[in-house]
Amino acid sequence: MTFNKTKNRRPATMLGAGLILGVGFGVAIDNIGLGIGVGLAIGAALSKKQKQKQKNKASLDQNQNKTTLQ
Repeated sequence: MTFNKTKNRRPATMLGAGLILGVGFGVAIDNIGLGIGVGLAIGAALSKKQKQKQKNKASLDQNQNKTTLQ
């Protein structure tokens, strides 16, 4: 059995991870509202980065398929 080392994470997962980190940060500084805001901002940035990464990978795969067919 082989395992694929690349992980296909959905961008929404990154948003949730950022929120969890933000809540932890908010608890640590005793300001949960600020932590939630920071977590959402971090999660949104990670989510956008993940979407771009998936888009770039899809276009790269598509370009490789075109060159092998020619």
